[in-house]
Amino acid sequence: MTADAITAIPPARRRVVGLAAACGGVPPAKTVVGALIAADLLIGRSLVSGDENGVALAGRRLDWVCAFRRQTGLPCPTCGLTRSVLLALHGEWPRAWHMSPGGVALLAGLIAAAVALLCLGGIEWLGLARTRRAENSLRVAALIYAGGAAVVWLGGWIAQLSAAWPHY
Repeated sequence: MTADAITAIPPARRRVVGLAAACGGVPPAKTVVGALIAADLLIGRSLVSGDENGVALAGRRLDWVCAFRRQTGLPCPTCGLTRSVLLALHGEWPRAWHMSPGGVALLAGLIAAAVALLCLGGIEWLGLARTRRAENSLRVAALIYAGGAAVVWLGGWIAQLSAAWPHY
C-alpha cells in the first residue's frame, strides 16, 4: 500500500486498522477503569457467594459478625450490603433487594459505570468522536444516581431498623 493510499483512509478507519494491527496504542484511562470495574465484578461473581446467612469465599464460609449488631442488637447502615451485592451478582435480584436495597443500587451503578466508561473510552480510543460533552453529562448523571442510591440505601436501613425495633 502506498503512502497516498494510507492517507486516503479516513482517520477513524486508520485507527481501527491500527487497532487491529497494533492494539491501537494505549487506551484512555476511562477504558481501563471501566474494564477493571467489569473484571472485578466478574471475578467477584466467580469467587464469592452470599445468602441471607453469610458470605462464602471460594466455597468456604466466612465467619463475619457485625460488631454494631452484636453490641446493640440493631442493624448497622451496612448490614446486609455485601450479601445483597453478591445475591444480585448471581442474578437473585428480588432476594438481594429484600436483603438490602442499597446493594442492588450499588451493583446497578457499578454496572452502568463500567458500561459507560467502556463505551466512552472505546469511542475516544477509536477516534470516532470527542467525548467531552458526554463525559460531563455522565458526571452529572452519576451524581444524581449517587444521591438516589444513597436515599435507597438509607431508606433500606431505616426499614431494617423499624423491623428490628419492636424486638429490641
